[in-house]
Amino acid sequence: MPADGPLASVGRSALASASSERAAPASSVGTASASTRGDSRSSDVPGFGTLGGVRLLSVIGTGGMGQVYLGHHLTLNIEVAVKVIKDGLSSAKRFQREAELSARVIHENVVRVYHAGVENESLFLVQEFIDGRNLKQVLRDDGRLPWRRALDIALQAARGLAAAHAAGIVHRDVKPSNLMITARGGVKVTDLGLARHLFQELDDTQTGAVLGTPAYMAPEQAKDSRSADQRCDVYSLGVTLFQMLAGEVPFAKVGHTSMLLAHIHDPVPDIRARVADLPEGVARLVHSMLAKAPERRPADGGAVVDLLERLRASDGAATGAPAIDHRGLPRAAIVLT
Repeated sequence: MPADGPLASVGRSALASASSERAAPASSVGTASASTRGDSRSSDVPGFGTLGGVRLLSVIGTGGMGQVYLGHHLTLNIEVAVKVIKDGLSSAKRFQREAELSARVIHENVVRVYHAGVENESLFLVQEFIDGRNLKQVLRDDGRLPWRRALDIALQAARGLAAAHAAGIVHRDVKPSNLMITARGGVKVTDLGLARHLFQELDDTQTGAVLGTPAYMAPEQAKDSRSADQRCDVYSLGVTLFQMLAGEVPFAKVGHTSMLLAHIHDPVPDIRARVADLPEGVARLVHSMLAKAPERRPADGGAVVDLLERLRASDGAATGAPAIDHRGLPRAAIVLT
């Protein structure tokens, strides 16, 4: 399992001992993009038929929870991505409710959800099709990014998260593979609000269960996902920004438990030691987003948008921003001018 693979079942007992490493199945269905579909778009795959008012054309992604199809929406007359989730019928009603809530978030930086349902014993989600790559693929192909480009991607992602947070939705699994980069350089947050459903059986049966992806997980989320709020998304976006700038995540540990423990206990590495020419204001923002205590981070996606816009306007300068203490945490809320 790669470091950015989602964690399906690690509870408090796993955090108590690093010797109790367990393999975890993948939790999410792959994201539809032009880079994953290859040449399959040019020819229909026979035998798929229709699902939820969508004519299924080809398989464009496969993950631990099911498959993603390119489809043609028969009513809207547009291309869509259809996620078909296996073994999800036991929580179908809740999934549909969460999908309906996500569908209310209409924002240029969020992959739009059209509808969800159950048909032919298949649980499915119909959403906007994105012609592009996800950020994980971009980082794999391009390596670490110039800081201005990284800030632009983070800003667009934060705008999408701000819209979700305003609607009362916490993503819980923000990471590069859930950020789509369009052919024109736009950024769209995908799988909005679906993390809880994708781990539904675990969430219902285990108090203190961990839902999310270890390499990007906030300390409080690593301890107990039920306590996670919008500030865990801020932390995960901070990890993603750190990775865009430095070319690696802040805690690159071997094994899920070691990674979770590092998020909880280890000091945040000074990103300026890895990116010498990074403006001080950018470094301080990254560290504020990675604060161990949720109350010491920007409050939500909207707060991150405000800080990133100020940074961009000042070309990375930060006058009056707090110094970073020896634990790698800002001593006060970041103030940018």
